[in-house]
Amino acid sequence: MGAPTNYGPDTIAKGDAIKTRGSWYRVVRVNKKSVSVDVSDMYQAPTRVYTHTIPYPEIRDHKPAASAAAETVQDLDATG
Repeated sequence: MGAPTNYGPDTIAKGDAIKTRGSWYRVVRVNKKSVSVDVSDMYQAPTRVYTHTIPYPEIRDHKPAASAAAETVQDLDATG
């Protein structure tokens, strides 16, 4: 899985952006051991929210909602 991270429910909040598996995603739910992220773009579903569950050890980077708000997930992917 890679190097351990210090991410958890005390550092990640709904609306934040997280990077995992090479892409950025918006957090829609924060759980004790994982986050749920919006993957609707993958399914081209503008009227329904599809989510995937990501365990905290798989999170590689994080941007709080306040700093990520101006950027779309696609913009974040483009910048790395």
